[in-house]
Amino acid sequence: MIQIWVVTPYGKQTSHYTYKTRDLAFNDIWSYDLLNKTVAIGSSLIGNPKNREINELQQLIMEADISPRPRSAKIKADQLWNYYNKVKKGDFIIAKAGLSEVLGIGRAFKKDEQVAFYSIEKGIKRCGNDANQHPNFLNVKWIEEKMNFGNTHVFRRGRFGLFEEMVVKKHLDIYGEKILKRINDLWGVEVNYLSSIKNENKLANKKNGGQGKMFNKNLLDKIQLLRQDPIHSEREHESLVENFYQFLGWKPTSDIKYRRGRIDISIQKNNKVLIVNEVKRDWGLNKNCMNVISQAYHYAHEVGAPQVVITNGDYYAIFDRSKGLSYKNHFVGDFCLSDLQPKDKSLLDFLKNK
Repeated sequence: MIQIWVVTPYGKQTSHYTYKTRDLAFNDIWSYDLLNKTVAIGSSLIGNPKNREINELQQLIMEADISPRPRSAKIKADQLWNYYNKVKKGDFIIAKAGLSEVLGIGRAFKKDEQVAFYSIEKGIKRCGNDANQHPNFLNVKWIEEKMNFGNTHVFRRGRFGLFEEMVVKKHLDIYGEKILKRINDLWGVEVNYLSSIKNENKLANKKNGGQGKMFNKNLLDKIQLLRQDPIHSEREHESLVENFYQFLGWKPTSDIKYRRGRIDISIQKNNKVLIVNEVKRDWGLNKNCMNVISQAYHYAHEVGAPQVVITNGDYYAIFDRSKGLSYKNHFVGDFCLSDLQPKDKSLLDFLKNK
């Protein structure tokens, strides 16, 4: 799964961030990163964060007095944990300076079998800071690409995070899209901050007659917009579900049926109901919502459907009634369209029109 991250190559001067010499400036550090295909962040006072749990990192950060308050320490702990555990080979890394400038766009790669690594020695060589060596490194193949947005604060303050977290929400549609377009121009990969599945866009387009692109752009944007709308109906969630099944090769009207009896959406083939979908507007829907599952099973039993899906249009939990005798045995898997993982491909294939 390709994700997009934003990083600040070096922070401002504080008690923990002091330059060894006045001649060493931000640009020197960025030049080092370009030459050595790296980027790094601080928090050296807690030692090597690799293989530590988030709550342990939070405690260490508070004890080191980097961020003594629990909430701010938790934010920094999450960032460090994601740095070592979430950034994968092929992910895009955007280097920013301040709140309004892009320095470069790169892709994470593995060196010595690792994307992220810890090195005090390299940290000192990179920034010359004995107090905070910035020893937490990523291997990144950079393309220097400057984008200056003037007085517009496109980015939030912070050292590292996902694109959608680091770009100010109101600027995602305009300035965020400009950055994503530059990624496409530079690397030839169409990306969307809502999901990473565009990395398989060419394959999806070939297999689905161009619907792969529609799925990534239109459906994921609709999910995001609906999440931001506090007043919406269940019918709008059903529309998301229909769009999703269209991507999987099912045809509106002939295959995708609305409101047949008490079933929200059913998937039919050769006049047989294959999948009963119980659609809810609850964004907290999950595989343990037994009242929803029982309701869907009741409808499936009435029409003899082998598969049951409970969904809100973003989250999907799949059950196969032909397996075993309990809900637990019937459970096939679950996924979230706005956060698809590589393992979820088999679940999409399970629901496809074959």
